[in-house]
Amino acid sequence: MALSCNNAPIFNEEFYNTGPFLERRPTHLHQGVDLATGSASPVYSMNDGVVAKAVYEGTAQGYGAYVVINGNDGNSFLYGDLQDNLQVSEGDNVTQGTLLGYCGNPTGTTSTGLHVHVEYQRAAVFQMFGIMNNPCEYMGIENEQNAGPYLFNGTPVKPEPTKTRKKKHFPFFILNKKYR
Repeated sequence: MALSCNNAPIFNEEFYNTGPFLERRPTHLHQGVDLATGSASPVYSMNDGVVAKAVYEGTAQGYGAYVVINGNDGNSFLYGDLQDNLQVSEGDNVTQGTLLGYCGNPTGTTSTGLHVHVEYQRAAVFQMFGIMNNPCEYMGIENEQNAGPYLFNGTPVKPEPTKTRKKKHFPFFILNKKYR
């Protein structure tokens, strides 16, 4: 039985995490997650926003065809490794659930099957090769290879903010005290 999740780019179809966040790759650390269903499943936007980029060109920096959405909620996403028949263009306004394209397997990349690559930034404007956050936390899934299957019914649950630890502050004179 599939586990439910908070949000996902794949609706009403079971999917697996086939490429975890920060997985060690031969040349880099994986900056997103790969989600696969085993078919050319439709890929939908996980939030409202504006399409900042819609790139159709071959392997396009290793992403295949990809879409970048700058979210109205301060969360931005890159959806990569899509088929070349993207359903949105740069400048389009999208809402949660807008069809972006279909899971792909671009030639020239090291992927192993039809999937969507998702990168996540807690920023209103997505920066290519910027600081990435774990998309699994946003979606409410485990960051483990082949964890699942998961199922998202199309009704998002707002993720809980991650707790930050308070830093201890020490008086300056203690840090600079010289001991004899």
